[in-house]
Amino acid sequence: MANTGINAANATAADTTAIAGTATAIENTTITGTTNNSVQLTSAESNAESVTIITSSKKSYFFDIEAVFRLPAESKVLFLSRFVRMFAYGIISVTLVLYLTELNLTTEQAGLFLTLSLIGDVLLSLLVTSNADYYGRKLMLIIGSVLMLGAGITFGLFPSFDQNNFSSGLFVLLIIIGILGVISPSGNEVGPFTAVEQSIITSQIANSVDRTPVFAWYGLIGSLASAIGSAIAGVSVTSLTNNGTSYLNAYRVVAAIYGAVAVLLIVNFAFLSRGVEMQPKIEVQLESEELQAKPTVKKRRFLDGLKLKPESRGIVIRISLLFTLDAFAGGLVQASFLSLYFSEKFGVSDSYLGGMLFGTNILAAFSSLAASFVVKKVGLINTMVFTHLPSNVLLLLVPFMPNLTWATVMLLARFSISQMDTAPRNAFVAGVVEADERTAVIGVTTIVRTIGLALGPLLTGYLAQIGHFDNVFIISGALKIVYDILLLLSARQTDMARK
Repeated sequence: MANTGINAANATAADTTAIAGTATAIENTTITGTTNNSVQLTSAESNAESVTIITSSKKSYFFDIEAVFRLPAESKVLFLSRFVRMFAYGIISVTLVLYLTELNLTTEQAGLFLTLSLIGDVLLSLLVTSNADYYGRKLMLIIGSVLMLGAGITFGLFPSFDQNNFSSGLFVLLIIIGILGVISPSGNEVGPFTAVEQSIITSQIANSVDRTPVFAWYGLIGSLASAIGSAIAGVSVTSLTNNGTSYLNAYRVVAAIYGAVAVLLIVNFAFLSRGVEMQPKIEVQLESEELQAKPTVKKRRFLDGLKLKPESRGIVIRISLLFTLDAFAGGLVQASFLSLYFSEKFGVSDSYLGGMLFGTNILAAFSSLAASFVVKKVGLINTMVFTHLPSNVLLLLVPFMPNLTWATVMLLARFSISQMDTAPRNAFVAGVVEADERTAVIGVTTIVRTIGLALGPLLTGYLAQIGHFDNVFIISGALKIVYDILLLLSARQTDMARK
């Protein structure tokens, strides 16, 4: 059906029609398939990605979970990979800094390790996200998982340090492992996986209205998995040490589990089909009433995938600067340093730390799910700001609490609302650019956030070393409040809110 205009305003009262993308009309459209509630369309001007029109009068159920059920099989595989990966990140986040101190590193050296590890994640993300659409998204996901496996194995087998080890290069070797591997000190997403996965999922979301609930459930799955991993890490270390295992060897077991989980990721990604790949653009020419399709062949440089259209560049730079500030503030209080803070200040056990981080992740999970409901009422930017701001005030108050109970309560209260900005942020970033830029833009924003996260541990390690650990929470909370205010002002003074 050529040259067909489709107008969403012509939908009947019985059937609500939602059209993926931002255009209200699709030119040169061909029907390629139908389902019970949808029509599958392909357009010569849609970057070879399918557009699905959903026609359904069904009511919304539990937090729009039906939006996830509407996703194709490949996206559901990615939801499973998200769970497996975040489980591993949750496990390592509880014990990472404690393990480094058991290896005889100072807190300042531990902070340096975390910073350089996250910088390695930035470089890996840069290479993967700029080339995933060209060399293959599935291949890049598998490569990232293999590096994660290598990091877990070598990290778990690493010997203890003494004074001579630092001059002999053993510390440099540890840094190299951290840079080449994919290690999360925060229990949150790092590395190249998010950009590629979210780009695939976004391209397979038929209805743009589904974007926020899908990312909310994507965040929920990750937070639940991280919570379970944190709890298992704490219980495992306590159980092992109660049975005579040294803390050092107990932490080695946790690192080995981290590496083993990467094997599951590799297997999971192996089941992805070619449907996850970005299709090449096709030049269409009309000659003698015949369509002749000729693929465009261009010389390509390694980082060409990061080039953005002029209309996208300004908004991406603006939000990237804001996200870097927010991530730096968050990097000051990553889960690994939270464990060290509560361990040093209150003398709590590893099982308590695991339980505490389990609680923070569970609360974060359900707060991110609730974001889908809030977005419908107040919009993306307002949800990002007005849920994030009070959580940062609570973070700032943690060091002023008189005892362990109140400090824990304040931390849990903070996490009950702190992640409500995540799904709206992901939906916002995915929605403001065209499909052929999406992997690169999600990658860029992930990279700048990781840079911010990477710089945080340097300051935290230094302040902890000189006895000013409490100040970390004050600085982090204050910077995050500044970010919230700047985001709101920027959105109101530009066309970001409209986009």
